[in-house]
Amino acid sequence: MMKKTLNRNTFRIRHSQWERAEHEVNQLVDQLSKPIDPAIRTAVVAFRAEGFVTTASCAGHPKWGGLFPWVDVDACSSGRPASALDHSDPTRRGTETSVRLNLKSQLRMLGILSAFYADRKVPIEQRLIIVPRGIFGAFQVVPQGGTVQKVLSRIKQKARLASFRREFQDLAAYLHSRVG
Repeated sequence: MMKKTLNRNTFRIRHSQWERAEHEVNQLVDQLSKPIDPAIRTAVVAFRAEGFVTTASCAGHPKWGGLFPWVDVDACSSGRPASALDHSDPTRRGTETSVRLNLKSQLRMLGILSAFYADRKVPIEQRLIIVPRGIFGAFQVVPQGGTVQKVLSRIKQKARLASFRREFQDLAAYLHSRVG
């Protein structure tokens, strides 16, 4: 009986975290007052529901910007956009504290990605990985083959962009399934 009650309470907490994250993401806009790209929105919600502080994201665009989706995570930013952070400020929440918080976030994300890929077979270039950013341990989640998009034909770029976006959507669905 106690276990069932605990599981229901855990479900309610996790479900409310997801709803809170959705509400937060619905309020976010970039520097041009545009909302988060719809193709990456669910991943941003999932990351925030898991307790990660996202600072920027992009769904990838075949004609402008990057050719692959990505999400920036920085545990010390208080949710401010990455462009608003002063990464050169050594007092930023205390350098050592910032690094520790971000490295703990990286470790948590590695655990999530490890579990996500435990039984999942996808091409290596499609797998999501962590790329460290800056001296404070912030990181970006990107597809392994994202940067090589530049040397591919437009047709291959579009096809791989679609598969990269699906991978983020599948990760978001995996995280959402852990809610209940």
